[in-house]
Amino acid sequence: MIAGVALATLSATGAAVGAADMPATARAAAVKTAAAASSPWSQTDYNAALSRANLTEQTLTAATVANAGYLRSVASPPPPLSGFCNNVPDQGVVAPSLVGGALYAMTDGQLTRYSAATGAVVWRSNPDPTFSQTYQSLAVAGGLVVVGALNCGSVSQPQGTIWAFNASTGARVWTKFVPGQGNLQSLVVSGGFVVAAGSSDGSGLVVTVRKLSTGANVWTRSGGANCSFFPLPLMVVDQVVISPGTCAQTPRMVGRDLTTGATLWQRIGNFTPLRGDSDTTTGRHVFATTPGGAVIGLDPLTGKTQYSLAGAANVLAVDGSQAYAACGGGSNVQVCAYDSATGSLKWQATPEIFSEPTLAAEAGGVLYLAEGFALDTTTGKTLATLWDPFDLLSTSLAVGDGRVAAVLDKRVVDLYGLPGS
Repeated sequence: MIAGVALATLSATGAAVGAADMPATARAAAVKTAAAASSPWSQTDYNAALSRANLTEQTLTAATVANAGYLRSVASPPPPLSGFCNNVPDQGVVAPSLVGGALYAMTDGQLTRYSAATGAVVWRSNPDPTFSQTYQSLAVAGGLVVVGALNCGSVSQPQGTIWAFNASTGARVWTKFVPGQGNLQSLVVSGGFVVAAGSSDGSGLVVTVRKLSTGANVWTRSGGANCSFFPLPLMVVDQVVISPGTCAQTPRMVGRDLTTGATLWQRIGNFTPLRGDSDTTTGRHVFATTPGGAVIGLDPLTGKTQYSLAGAANVLAVDGSQAYAACGGGSNVQVCAYDSATGSLKWQATPEIFSEPTLAAEAGGVLYLAEGFALDTTTGKTLATLWDPFDLLSTSLAVGDGRVAAVLDKRVVDLYGLPGS
């Protein structure tokens, strides 16, 4: 989005609502609340369970989102004139996160911290001055910003690397390679550990866990070769690391103890983990697709099936009580909410979208879709439209500290929120 240009926000009744329409007292209260709130979105998919649901957001809620609108944009620095890999200069913005009034993101190969309130650059660090990395994930925890990438110099055996930077200053704290020339396609942080995984033809599947503070290796597991770079989902639910267990021969999904790497359970077959609810001991549900394509809920401690989500095609977000999924089929594109305790359908919504939704974020009782719609998580009703759903589709979404960060242009992060925030 071009700075200073925004659509009028739509209220639940369809009437346009702008910043000027809010009473002065309401605007002041909203700004004060936004400034005082602490509800960070601290990693790519919110937490290590990939829940994409911010349970702490109190500023942007179902009661206030109709008053939200465009605030400001921040841009990535100019890409290098030439890089080691032709595609790296065009990577744009990767994994924006909102923490403590700051916006962190990988921006055309450089890690940048912006002020979310002003858009000003606070610091910028370049993990690899040769620009030979494709960045995958970002997490802010323990006073560090951790980023993961793979080197694009090899097709069959790209080396994965993890860097940790001081979140306040941008100074590099440690750098570690994935063992065994392993790839890195996914990275999460949980309970003081950095968990990373990747697959490649040359090295096979590698899952590795390191200490967040120092980068010291805790455990590493490898399995199979001939991976052909299949997408690698990785998550931690109830302190269990859940990932594929092998690349070749017999496919399987495996649950391992976060601290020891001990195998707790396996499900043989082409299961694909999608999302979970929480990486802490409050986690109760893992959602995955079966070899037949059905979406099921699993117990993270045993891997046993809890229920099926009837009609679900993918899981977009999971909060404390519901799982939100793409559902329907063909021209009947829908979003559904399921009770995460029982798997029963709670509601179906049909926003004006033309393909199956693949990206969403939940916060404060609002489900934000990549198309700009904000849905009430209780009813599925559209509460607001933050950007033009017919022209703009966000490729990244984060909601925290009273703001929405959306990547609608690959080199720009647009921020939305209540007036004055």
